[in-house]
Formats: sequence, C-alpha cells, structure tokens
Amino acid sequence: MHPNPTTARDKLIAQLQVKYNTYIVEFDINEGAIMLPNMFARDFGNEVRRFATLVDPLGNQFRVLVEKIKGNVYLTWGWFALKNFYNIPVEVWVLLLYTRLGSFAIILKDRLGQVIDPPPFVSPIKFNTDLSRVGTKFVDDLPESTELLSYEHHGSSFGIAYEEKINIL
Repeated sequence: MHPNPTTARDKLIAQLQVKYNTYIVEFDINEGAIMLPNMFARDFGNEVRRFATLVDPLGNQFRVLVEKIKGNVYLTWGWFALKNFYNIPVEVWVLLLYTRLGSFAIILKDRLGQVIDPPPFVSPIKFNTDLSRVGTKFVDDLPESTELLSYEHHGSSFGIAYEEKINIL
C-alpha cells in the first residue's frame, strides 16, 4: 500500500486495499481464543506465522499465539489480554486490519458500534507472551473449537515492556 496516496486513483486503490484486508470478529469474553473468518484464512493464511502482533490506535501491542487447524486460523494465547486491558464487561466487535507480516491494526467497538478507546499511557504498552514453552511449528492435531483452544492466562505469562522512542537530532 502506498503510504501517502496523492492522486484520486491511488486513494481509491488504498481504500480498496484497506477494505480487502479488514476483517471483523466477535470477541466473546468467555473464550480466550477466536477463529478468524474463512476469507482471511483463504486470502492470507499462508502468510501468517506462529505469532501475530495486534496494535491498537495508541500503539499498544499484544503478541498472540496463532494456531492453524484444517485451513482455519485461530488467535489463542495472548488474545484474552485485550479483555483486561480494555476492561471489557461484555462481548464486543474487533476490527482487524491485516497489515502483513503477522501484524494487525485493531479497533474495538461495543455492541452499538461505538469505538472503545484504549486506556492512555505516556508510552505504549507491549504485551509479550512467554515463548519458552511454545514450539515454532504449528500443531496439526488440535481441536477445532475456540473453547478447547482457550488458554488459561496467568499474570506470569505476560511481560510488559515500557518502550520509549528517543529522537536524536
């Protein structure tokens, strides 16, 4: 995608690319995993690696484990951190804009379609999952159920990295 389209044609192409790469999923707060839409799996499933990074509008990052089962793509371990970070009391909609290389821009909306703003921090927060017990290859024989794929999330499974960008003049 061209970062700064100037002509009407380039702007139209950029709009179409955003629409083509945007997917909406329901976030059930009782499940710690979601299945991405089948269209995503068909279009980009072969590009997705073992982990994906979700980035909200304020630059907060959530690293989540990806599972591929029978052609479907699931976001599992780490996904549930969104519930606590955004203080989500009920189900919401998550807009995922796939930006390539295992990265998604995310926007959360409530049931009425209103955007849920991320909590403001001086520096964006980066949620990393503990990688020590996760293999680099996909596991083929996992169940096709988000309830069975849900992971128990302990506070010790996540590390928070406060990162500050320093501009050198």
